[in-house]
Amino acid sequence: MHEHLSNEIMLRNTVHACLIELQPSLNPKAVALSQALHMLFLMEDIPVHFCSPNKKLAGLHDPPSDVKLPRDKYKRRKALSVYHATQLADEQGKRLLQAHAKQDDVCDAMLQAVAWLRREAAIEL
Repeated sequence: MHEHLSNEIMLRNTVHACLIELQPSLNPKAVALSQALHMLFLMEDIPVHFCSPNKKLAGLHDPPSDVKLPRDKYKRRKALSVYHATQLADEQGKRLLQAHAKQDDVCDAMLQAVAWLRREAAIEL
């Protein structure tokens, strides 16, 4: 894994920071993977920032009342991520999101990056 990711990072030479979502202690495999990624990026001298999953939706307004959202808290957060990421994306981005098999996860990652940029770099997107 290190050799593959290291080559990708070095080839692109465009990674300026790595954001890793904090994982619940109830999921030790996810925690171990996030720690491995943390070490990998630190070995490449790339700053790593751990982000709370709760902050990706902070400051975003609820969608209009005609948008139906699930009652289940987890499913609702996933649906909100897809809604807000789609609102932020341009037409090409929307097509890419709609075509992705793990649309909710891609939207989560996108909103995590947007929230971090707004908070840390004071960039308004």
